[in-house]
Amino acid sequence: MRPEQTARDMGLDELATYTLGDSVECAPYEPTREFYWKHGFRIYQRNQTDNPECLEEIKIAKKVR
Repeated sequence: MRPEQTARDMGLDELATYTLGDSVECAPYEPTREFYWKHGFRIYQRNQTDNPECLEEIKIAKKVR
């Protein structure tokens, strides 16, 4: 079953997650972000962190209803 359908069956309105921010150059995360964009996720928050390996994280979500 697709995650979107599972979320709807559970009564959820959206799926959300976070990943390394797109301002951070890290080649393995480029395909990850492209996957999310391709499947309709959009950024709803950017956070700066004090982690030198992850200076920015993005929170992303997709409406399923």
